[in-house]
Amino acid sequence: MSVLKSDSSMPWSPAHLLAQGETAIWWARPAPEHYAFHKTWGLALVGSVCAVLAGLAFASTLKQGFRWEAVPGLGFAGGFLVVGALGPAWAIRRYFGEAKTITYLMTDRRAIIDKPPAIISMLWSAVTFVELDIVSDRHGNVLFYEYEVDGEGGPARVRDGFIGITNADAVAREMRRLQAAA
Repeated sequence: MSVLKSDSSMPWSPAHLLAQGETAIWWARPAPEHYAFHKTWGLALVGSVCAVLAGLAFASTLKQGFRWEAVPGLGFAGGFLVVGALGPAWAIRRYFGEAKTITYLMTDRRAIIDKPPAIISMLWSAVTFVELDIVSDRHGNVLFYEYEVDGEGGPARVRDGFIGITNADAVAREMRRLQAAA
């Protein structure tokens, strides 16, 4: 028997996602700030490097005094600054908003991610791994499925699941129990 309770921020039940005779064990929405960080940390790192390089270019140019020959370099550095600041800010804003529309649901038969317009549903017998990634004392990620994306170096496998949830360790324990019982 599960000791999990639904997220208190979601008093409603996502009954529209349940099949006939299926029982909801747990449901929640991701914490927007943790979900956005998980999805954008790489871009934020690249943006930080761009912003630092732009700052160094500005500082070295201004240290030499203003010369018209430096204007193209300042424009180039300004471009780095804009890309370094706006790229991650746009992505964080996008994923922050996306997190507010996602519903995670665990039932006695399957794990469900309702990420409009798509619904990802996996029967417990199809789940091959349950990986716990603790992010902070209250939030974590429970990864349980992977998919392939095209990259520059060829296809890459991406692991995904319940991202930025509270009580992630208990959710992972319950998922492992349901997976073993399937």
